Amino acid sequence: MKCPYCSSSISLFSKTMNPPKGESSKCPSCSKELKMTLARGKFAAALIPLMLVVSFVLPSNVLLKILGAGAAAAIAAFFALKAERIGET
Repeated sequence: MKCPYCSSSISLFSKTMNPPKGESSKCPSCSKELKMTLARGKFAAALIPLMLVVSFVLPSNVLLKILGAGAAAAIAAFFALKAERIGET
């Protein structure tokens, strides 16, 4: 993911992107505040193929399909996260 202010690459697992409750996320390079959002188009584009794989590849055990669907949604959400600017019009 890239910072919307300085365009530097940001790791989702960095300490500044996962602050304690009550604090906002910050870019590790420029230290400006960021808001994390989910890009709906990217989420759908990642989720649909993953759900097709889950529905056809996993055996017909209902519990496995439910767990696979949850894992597919989590993976799709991870790839669809994006950083946005805070407080600028």
